[in-house]
Amino acid sequence: MVIDRDKFGQEYFRTRARCPTTIFKGGGLSFLKYPFWDRHIRRCIRSGKLLDIGCAEGALLKWGERRGYETYGIDISEFAVKERSHQKLKQTKLLIADIRSLPFVDNYFDIITCFDVLEHLEHPIFGLREIGRCLKERGIFIMSVPNIYSNGLKWKGNNWFGYRDTTHVSLLSGEEWTGLVEQCPLQIVDVFYDCLWDSPYFKKIPTLLQHLLFKPSLLVLYWTPIRCSEKRGENLWIVATKKRA
Repeated sequence: MVIDRDKFGQEYFRTRARCPTTIFKGGGLSFLKYPFWDRHIRRCIRSGKLLDIGCAEGALLKWGERRGYETYGIDISEFAVKERSHQKLKQTKLLIADIRSLPFVDNYFDIITCFDVLEHLEHPIFGLREIGRCLKERGIFIMSVPNIYSNGLKWKGNNWFGYRDTTHVSLLSGEEWTGLVEQCPLQIVDVFYDCLWDSPYFKKIPTLLQHLLFKPSLLVLYWTPIRCSEKRGENLWIVATKKRA
């Protein structure tokens, strides 16, 4: 299936800018996320080549530049690469490319990240296979996708963030996602969930009060190793490593 690149133009990113699901990729307060990446990436691999797939506004790559990684970013959106990431990054090599056909040789990257991307693919396995091909042995892969077991979906129904974005075509269970990852030359080393950040959730409670109740959970996620249960996380996160040949 050919992805319609026109769907991911300026209007798409303008709309998503108002949605908390972009919290790990953009925004002027991206430095608040740095402890999260230090804990999940830098603790495992302190140097080397890092690829962010679906780099959007380039927040993760900006962190990578500051930590001394050799950074690469791809996005299927020309607008994201040329108008968003390019303006914020000084050293990163940026490309307009499709995850299902990565323009890199085998075993090239020490770290590959892929946030809010795989749910846009009708057949995510093709993207995961490419990630497995390009990742070095013992390299680290970390991904995030919407969590369909979240209480957020239970409370919000069709207004849940995973459903609001009509380009989400693969909203799978955690078991299905881990099964797909394990079909590639990847071994899962960690699975966790973020938090309930998609407020407001309830019609009869003031929106501001709900924001004050739920949004601070993101700071807890960034700055501490505390984790949420499956039902209290909007996104599923998977960390894997390249299996030995």
